[in-house]
Amino acid sequence: MRYLYVCSHIPLILTNQQGYCRIRKSTTPRSQCGKKVKRRQHHHGHQLLHLRVCSRSLTPNMITTRATTQISRRLLHTSSVQYGFMDWFSMKKDQQKKKEKAEDTSKVIERAEKGEVQVTKVEKIEFIGKKKDPADLRPISERLQGFSIKPWLSKSKVTTADEFKNIILSNYTKFTKKTTDDLSQVDLKNLNLRFDITKAVQAESGYLIPDYVLTKANDGSVLQQYFEQKILTGDYLITNPEHLDIEDFEYSSPNISVKMNVTTKERKSKYKKLLKEAKAAQEAKAAELMKGVGA
Repeated sequence: MRYLYVCSHIPLILTNQQGYCRIRKSTTPRSQCGKKVKRRQHHHGHQLLHLRVCSRSLTPNMITTRATTQISRRLLHTSSVQYGFMDWFSMKKDQQKKKEKAEDTSKVIERAEKGEVQVTKVEKIEFIGKKKDPADLRPISERLQGFSIKPWLSKSKVTTADEFKNIILSNYTKFTKKTTDDLSQVDLKNLNLRFDITKAVQAESGYLIPDYVLTKANDGSVLQQYFEQKILTGDYLITNPEHLDIEDFEYSSPNISVKMNVTTKERKSKYKKLLKEAKAAQEAKAAELMKGVGA
């Protein structure tokens, strides 16, 4: 006969021969807690079995009944906390500051009406222009009525080298309070001074000077040389304000080639010529195939 330690304040499991279980409250008095008792048979054939044991004794983790039913019991234990590498992320997440919940709009308005809300001063940023309304189907010429860009280049163009030279010297005297007749003495190493003088020279002469020339313009002679070699000779392309003369560059790499500007008329003429050659080649190929079939 097998014996079990019983405890009075815990439920019992009643199991029959088929393995079905039900819970029943133990009626064992507390005075008999921990004592050995024989396995008792219920009048319906059920077996009385305790799930827990009292503090005076221990039972195995697995208890086998007559109905071959196995019941596992988990032992309770405590140990020191062991941290792993992934625990660092959860710890950092817990350390993050909690975001303040958004306050109800009605409450904010109510406090603002009472003067309890302090509004910080916000500087307004001015945006130039506005987005086009998708429903506005007017052409751009009508939508831009009243809008104009102030022209800053002189309509009368300078035609001689002496006039261009006098413009450079007069503006140099205007901004530096110095007088000179030699363009090489017009010192433009100060970038702010160079910007002011070259802007005035372009406005009075009526010609734009490309950025590449302005970058090299350490003195007035560079501006004068550009005017005489490019503008007076006709190399200046009025249709291209950023006329950067790429012919002056020297390329050491053999895989770099510069293609000259091709007009629309030349492109159309070349395109028609290529189509004509392709059509002639296709007809010749078709005629050759027909001869082969006939033979």
